[in-house]
Amino acid sequence: MHSHMPNLAYGTTNSKFRSPSPGGRSEVVRMKKGEASWSDGSSH
Repeated sequence: MHSHMPNLAYGTTNSKFRSPSPGGRSEVVRMKKGEASWSDGSSH
C-alpha cells in the first residue's frame, strides 16, 4: 500500500489507464487531451 499527495493531472494526449481503488478493485480512467483533473490524495 502507498499514498499519493494532493495532485493535478493534465492530459497532454488522449489517454486511458487503470486506477486501483480500495478493496482491490480497479477502474478504467480516460482523459482527453487538454483535460485537467484534481485529486485530494489517497492511499491504495
